Amino acid sequence: MKKNKDCLINSKGSSKYLECSVCKVREVKVGIESIRVVCWKCCLKNVDPPVVRSIVKSDRPKGWQLMKEFVDKNGDVYHKGKLVPELCGKVPLTDVEKIKSVHKKNKKNRDEKKEKKLVNIYNKKKKKNKKGKKVDKK
Repeated sequence: MKKNKDCLINSKGSSKYLECSVCKVREVKVGIESIRVVCWKCCLKNVDPPVVRSIVKSDRPKGWQLMKEFVDKNGDVYHKGKLVPELCGKVPLTDVEKIKSVHKKNKKNRDEKKEKKLVNIYNKKKKKNKKGKKVDKK
């Protein structure tokens, strides 16, 4: 074992291990030319924690930008997602609950159709397997 500046060097086979230059506790596997190293815990102490972004849900339904005309709570009128200030407050509000209920019904119908399709495929495979099996009688 050699001392190089303030890091302890251990050579184990073809790899090189250095002691952390900050805490002097952990040994870290490094390249041959390395002189000093900082362990992962000491690095974390020097770095700020990640910023957590929260997603804010809007009160508008899915696809409101694609609707021909959408009026939000404030009375702002949107045509294909673009604000039209001339019509603000003059057009009745869009019924968001009705739109959401239609989305739910459509999703339920889609799921039912998908399930029926999978059941049909399963039944066809089952029938095919029954026809294709031949039992050898001895």
